[in-house]
Amino acid sequence: MSAPSTDIAARRGSPLAIMARVVAALLLRETRVRFGRAQIGYLWAIIEPLGGVLVLAFAFQLIGRVPDVGQSLLLFLAIGMLGFSLQRRLTVQLGNAFDANKALLHFPVVKRIDTLIARSILEIATSLLSMMIIIAGLVLIEGAPPPARLDIFVAGIAALALLGFGLGTLNAILNAHFRSWRHIEGLISRPLFLMSGVFFTPVMLPSAVSDILAWNPVLHGIEWLRYGYYEGYRPDFISAEYLIGWGLTTTLAGLAA
Repeated sequence: MSAPSTDIAARRGSPLAIMARVVAALLLRETRVRFGRAQIGYLWAIIEPLGGVLVLAFAFQLIGRVPDVGQSLLLFLAIGMLGFSLQRRLTVQLGNAFDANKALLHFPVVKRIDTLIARSILEIATSLLSMMIIIAGLVLIEGAPPPARLDIFVAGIAALALLGFGLGTLNAILNAHFRSWRHIEGLISRPLFLMSGVFFTPVMLPSAVSDILAWNPVLHGIEWLRYGYYEGYRPDFISAEYLIGWGLTTTLAGLAA
């Protein structure tokens, strides 16, 4: 009896290989569900954040707003909005991962972590593609500068992605146990767009206000991106340890639950 069992296990591969195949299958399914089979589905991933940047820039230009850093208002807003969108979309999409894959989770080979990894890969890849296309477009069309410190800029993206993964994992667990959590989280997160430095820098605010906003880890991530992007911009506000600590703590809490 042991020989057939060994042969079956060998054909299936190692647990890591099985997990990789499951994640790949889930990733393909998520891509088809999210974007459909039409090309406009993929284009929408770029059109949506670009539209948000253009609307916000138009509104600020009407009131004579100039960027806090650099010469391009579009670039300033794009960095803030794309950074915020990366973290927020990860948080929301991972929070819905278990419900969206409820039927598949009945199969023993599909684990909860597989659904989280598949959605993370899709969201990060989509956000990175949108970010590269939009920033490259601003560099080519508007003459905006490229990132001054690309390594720091990429590290900021990774830190925001870690935070999004951690909060999303924790949300997925809480949504699975408390049906009302989805509404509570929505209420809590709604003001975050206004408090995360999407269209301002903390150094332009009174210290009493910036000290309160400093509790928001997303603000540290967006400032990290601007520090990596703009030559000569060196804010004292950033705490990499605080942002990464939030990301690791929420990730471990979600995975341990």
